[in-house]
Amino acid sequence: MKYTGTFTLRNMGDRRIFAHVPDGEHIAVYALNEDGDEVLIDRFVVSVIGYADLDIPTKFICSPGAEVDII
Repeated sequence: MKYTGTFTLRNMGDRRIFAHVPDGEHIAVYALNEDGDEVLIDRFVVSVIGYADLDIPTKFICSPGAEVDII
């Protein structure tokens, strides 16, 4: 599934992530702790492919033009 904008994922297990980040755009990734506080864990300014544990509540904020594809 492709996601854009701001979204939170949880209880999805280990997933492969494709972060599509055009020049000048970015994707910020936050873990949400038990109190609901956001903790910045990564900020992508280039396109990357990787794996993530999405059992942990994870918030993504994509600037316009950036998107995340999760399989």
